[in-house]
Amino acid sequence: VRRLKYFYQHTHIDGASLDYHGSPFAILKGRLAALSLFLLYNAAVEFSVWAWLGMVVIIAALLPILLRSSLAFQLRNTSYRGLRFHFQGSIGEAYDAFLLYPALAVLSLGTLAPLAHHRLKHYQ
Repeated sequence: VRRLKYFYQHTHIDGASLDYHGSPFAILKGRLAALSLFLLYNAAVEFSVWAWLGMVVIIAALLPILLRSSLAFQLRNTSYRGLRFHFQGSIGEAYDAFLLYPALAVLSLGTLAPLAHHRLKHYQ
């Protein structure tokens, strides 16, 4: 939190700086959730190929939701001249940007990679 506050308060736009309002406990909860997924993934790798495959599917299904929540948290806790930002991306759009378009890029052997990158940046 201190690092983000420092960088935000030293980022000036039109004479005013940004501010960060995130709580360390909320950030800790998110990092503990990510750590638990990582530990479950490592345990699945050691257990069996089917457990590993199941964890890959679970993580792929949760990843767009987690990334959308992360973007919303960052913007909700950022302000400029006393006004907080807001993130309007939906979960459906997150699945498109983080799963559908990258999968299409892989299936097209990279031909659709610029489209996937555009959709990801548009969502952000």
